[in-house]
Amino acid sequence: MSETKQTLPTGETPELLAEPNISEDSVEATDEKPVTKQQSVAKSAGIVS
Repeated sequence: MSETKQTLPTGETPELLAEPNISEDSVEATDEKPVTKQQSVAKSAGIVS
């Protein structure tokens, strides 16, 4: 029973790492389709393409 499924260091979640990179301007710059903040965070974290 080892904890091998821990992929991120404690206190460093993708949301926290990506958060500073997101601003209102970057969200508004994507006029192609509406992008939610969650999608932007996931994209910055490399979770979605």
